[in-house]
Amino acid sequence: METPSAKSACADWLFGLLSTAADGCRVVEREHPKTPRAVRVYITDTLFDKDPDAVLVRLAHNSAALAVVRVLSREEADPPSAGAFELVDSETGERREMTMDSDTLSKYRAALEAHTARWTAAANRLGATFVDLAAEAPRPARISSLAAASLVEGRG
Repeated sequence: METPSAKSACADWLFGLLSTAADGCRVVEREHPKTPRAVRVYITDTLFDKDPDAVLVRLAHNSAALAVVRVLSREEADPPSAGAFELVDSETGERREMTMDSDTLSKYRAALEAHTARWTAAANRLGATFVDLAAEAPRPARISSLAAASLVEGRG
């Protein structure tokens, strides 16, 4: 769906933080890394319909370590509980109207929880780190989340 600006800004901030901190950091083609024994950080929202095992196996192959940092906006993690919405898929342009009620919200939360469990389990099977990052969280909170996962050192 349409990428909230806070989510894009958070992903850009994270990329800048990690590339500044890592000597010789460079961008590699998404999901097809070529540098052996590299520490790989996959910045994603996981909001697509690919098998997490297939995605992460490619990224983990021949790496020194893999971290998956999922960035979700507040509205993706906890959508509004009532109202009519038009959803626009940012990749296909498909539009869909829907009404959010308590039943729909409950189903969404259950589906997101199951989806998160699949990604977390896939990361765990590969010895990768999985971190959830709230796009709207202040920088010190983001850094604390990354530090708790041992991806950075510091408190903000």
